[in-house]
Amino acid sequence: MIFKFAASETDKAFKKLKDYIKSGNSYVIEIARAKDRRSIPQNRYYWGVIVTIISSHTGYSLDEAHQELARMFLSYKNGGKDFVKSTTALDTFEAEKYYEQCRHWAWHELNLKIPLPNELTEEVLMQLKNIYAY
Repeated sequence: MIFKFAASETDKAFKKLKDYIKSGNSYVIEIARAKDRRSIPQNRYYWGVIVTIISSHTGYSLDEAHQELARMFLSYKNGGKDFVKSTTALDTFEAEKYYEQCRHWAWHELNLKIPLPNELTEEVLMQLKNIYAY
């Protein structure tokens, strides 16, 4: 059994747990911090700002720029084979770490300053729209 609850709901969670416990049986309980998947605003920022700017600068399509970034920063080996973790599997913390790697690479390799999410004013968004036609 797996269920998710907030720290403020521990009494409710223990009550629910008691309903599943049968006398005479042994149990193992594992508690792990829930991870939230990357958010919709994070995804919009990634595709609308990071990928769009890099795509426009390099001449890659949006998908090609995305695949190249993922290959550089989300690849891993398993059993001697190469794999690339999907950005849809990232939690909010992992997504921001990945975006930071993308921004850092763009700055050092392409001399591109990619604005942070909190730097995206209406004026900046209009400039991006005019420059990169996204």
